[in-house]
Amino acid sequence: MLACLLLAPAAWASEAREAALGQASELWAQGEYGRAIAVLEPFEAEADPELDAMLASLLVMQAIDGLRPEDVANVDLARAIALAERAAAAGSPMALNELHLIHLNGWGVPVDLDKARDFLERAVAAGDEGARTNYAANLFEGSQLLPRDRDRACEIFNELLDVVDPQPYVAYYLGLARVQGDCGFTADPGQGIELVRLAADQGLRFAEFQMGLAYEEGVGVERDLAQALDWFQRAADQGVAPAQWRIGMSFVRGEGRAVDPARAVAWFSRAADAGHVDGLTSLAVMYATGSGVEKDTARALSLYQQAVDAGGVHAYRNLAGMYLVGEGVEADPVQAWLHYEMGVALGNKEEGWLRDAIEARLEPEARARAEAALAEWKSGQSR
Repeated sequence: MLACLLLAPAAWASEAREAALGQASELWAQGEYGRAIAVLEPFEAEADPELDAMLASLLVMQAIDGLRPEDVANVDLARAIALAERAAAAGSPMALNELHLIHLNGWGVPVDLDKARDFLERAVAAGDEGARTNYAANLFEGSQLLPRDRDRACEIFNELLDVVDPQPYVAYYLGLARVQGDCGFTADPGQGIELVRLAADQGLRFAEFQMGLAYEEGVGVERDLAQALDWFQRAADQGVAPAQWRIGMSFVRGEGRAVDPARAVAWFSRAADAGHVDGLTSLAVMYATGSGVEKDTARALSLYQQAVDAGGVHAYRNLAGMYLVGEGVEADPVQAWLHYEMGVALGNKEEGWLRDAIEARLEPEARARAEAALAEWKSGQSR
């Protein structure tokens, strides 16, 4: 007698869905978002929370991949958000974490820190490991969501080490803690950098940047500019703005490559697009001097102002010089003096020749106006 054991339709569907989730996870790890989405879409109508959460995350990744930060708010993520909300309502921890990221970063919706914090805390309470990692990272750095608490952050990271393989973020932050001597660790740069390297080897872009800094400054490793530039390049290729600026500087200085102002401009532009202060300032210098790009003093002035608005200090000195001689703007000794003094108040070194040149053009009445404007600015700074 031939006996056959057939799967019931529900069991077959469950098995097929689980196989699809496994295949999609592998494709996701390879960056094949479109193919992973195609694997999951046949099961979308089943409203399975795990599948909904993964599909939502994949749709988000596909939509924002390669976009500049200022463009992500304009992408259409209605389907992804609906799937994440459906999964979250069914109790999916992964979906709660995804909604935290959506509202934190403004992916397809306005940034909403209260919603982001609420979803993050709910995801942590539900035991999502990714959310716990995000929560600990916010505590380690201190953020708009959570005040800095490195001891608690390290407690969570150490707990995560007990339940998962050392994931990149866990290794990265515990590595930084060991380098800096935080969380009760005795400072051990060598041991700490090896943990950071584990994360960098797995492609964590901020860990790649830290490896560049380590090799450039000799923290936990021997100084090695070639190694530093290699790590900076990896991070820059993944969109890390300070790494993009650093690669731009390597083309200005001819470090490990020929001097190439045009390529420097290209890298400075990418950093500036992300609002990086040094990127904005260096790009302004290139436009002011016509190095690697057609000279445009009005554009340089605008970039210096953007750098100042973003918290840059060195750009104050450059703005002072432009207002002094009238480059990109009508000469204005009041504005020249004001920007010079603001820069010094924020930490710029005194440059006697520049101060003397500015003050030589200040009439008593103009100086009084400049001093009044500086006093008003300082009053605003102290609030």
